[in-house]
Amino acid sequence: MKAKLQPLLDLLKPPKPIASGVYAYQSPPDAPLAQKMYLRVEPNGLSTLVINASLILHLNHVATEFAYAMIHHLDEEQTIRRVVSKYRVDLETVRQDYHAFLEKLNALSEAQDLDPIEFFGFERASKIDLESLSAPYRLDCALTYRLPENAPAIYAPLERVKRELSTSEWKTIIDKAWAAAIPHIIFTGGEPTLRPDLLDLIDHAEQNGQICGLITDGHIFLDDQVLDNFLNTGLDHLMLLLDPRNPESWPIIEKVTPLDIFTAVHITIDQENAPEITDIIPRLADLGINALSLSAISVELSADLTQASELAAYYGIKQIWDLPVPYSKFNPVRLELVDEERLEGGGKTWLYIEPDGDVLPAQGVHVALGNLLTQPWEEIWGNCQDHVKRQTAL
Repeated sequence: MKAKLQPLLDLLKPPKPIASGVYAYQSPPDAPLAQKMYLRVEPNGLSTLVINASLILHLNHVATEFAYAMIHHLDEEQTIRRVVSKYRVDLETVRQDYHAFLEKLNALSEAQDLDPIEFFGFERASKIDLESLSAPYRLDCALTYRLPENAPAIYAPLERVKRELSTSEWKTIIDKAWAAAIPHIIFTGGEPTLRPDLLDLIDHAEQNGQICGLITDGHIFLDDQVLDNFLNTGLDHLMLLLDPRNPESWPIIEKVTPLDIFTAVHITIDQENAPEITDIIPRLADLGINALSLSAISVELSADLTQASELAAYYGIKQIWDLPVPYSKFNPVRLELVDEERLEGGGKTWLYIEPDGDVLPAQGVHVALGNLLTQPWEEIWGNCQDHVKRQTAL
């Protein structure tokens, strides 16, 4: 009798989800469109699919199965049989859903200006989703608060850091991030290119399989060989800081923008360049920059910031608001002028690490959650969750 009951008991068991962790996909070198995808499966079986470091899709259990199959190159019949057996859905429905999933991903590759959530019906991250994350999606790593020689030291918050981590110590942090299923690393500063080990750190993260971004004034790229060295590490995206009054700044942007790397430009609006914004943004549009980041040096310039944002929208330039502008003359007083939903990821979907390894919820939020070099990730993340709960209760 026990043997006869076992198949029935098996039917009543919930399907076993895909094992939690990060699963990576890199398109082949001859693909017409280069793509990096990371599927991060949470312990509850739900997942997020990170596409080219710029798009995050929240997937239910069945969509997670489809994404897992795609990343592991499982064929259609094998994938469909797997889902039918696990979730007891009829075969034709699964087949239709599978084809629809692949069509949506292909459409995203060809039309990245669309809102994938609104246009394609992918799920939005709910409050419960954010609270149940096992780790953020991104770490912003301030490698140094040192600045170029011509930058006033007043802009660097050196009083908060006692030392800079060594190369091996930063690699330990990068590896801890990867072990915690954090797929995206951004190197910032200060001026991160002042670190002679920057290429080594980028290469280390890339060897792990992580997405890598760099935020810099770009002056080091005036040397063609140096620029080639950075591109050859596999660096995935750049943000260049534009100083309209610096004669070297425009040539750097003109040089890098046509290259095969996603490049954003950041402008901090101040009293001197505010009257020039109506000329600067059309010029950037003519160059074909991929995206624009905007900020202002003081609240008195809020109207100029709004005008710049509207002008960028008029020229069809994608705007990004959540990247950590380095501490320098480009780092402004934070203005609450953009949609708060765009900034709510600090402490949830991204964290900020100072040059000594201290972890903050976000740049400029001076609440130390611990030190990632000396403390385990689980302790840091627990402190972060406690901080978020306290903030939510206020």
